[in-house]
Amino acid sequence: MFAAEQGKEIDFPLALAEKEQRFLESLHLLERIPHVVEIAENHRGKLQMAVASGGTRNLVHRQLQQIEVMSWFETIVTCEDTEFHKPDPHVFLEAASRLRVKPEHCRVYEDGEPGIEAARRAGMECIDIRKM
Repeated sequence: MFAAEQGKEIDFPLALAEKEQRFLESLHLLERIPHVVEIAENHRGKLQMAVASGGTRNLVHRQLQQIEVMSWFETIVTCEDTEFHKPDPHVFLEAASRLRVKPEHCRVYEDGEPGIEAARRAGMECIDIRKM
């Protein structure tokens, strides 16, 4: 959108690859969000949990490994797993389906407006972690 406004053309696959590479180079700086990890840790082994992200599988897995929570989740859904992306609810609905849980029995912890809207469209309770 910004490129079009400025009359510029962008090679989107190249830009995405460069963005991902730069993120990976700084991944060692990624830290846990204590209050969110605490919630997941308290429910670990008691409730089924999933990660439903708009990120690529490689990035999501690497982030979860960096903060040492990868094994806590029964399933991980990424942008490669759904045709439509947030604010479309597909990523959350796919996670619920994999867990065999009805959407109305799911709670989403989200940090962005598209994800909050996606959770609402999926019929799931949503907690905005930016307000915790």
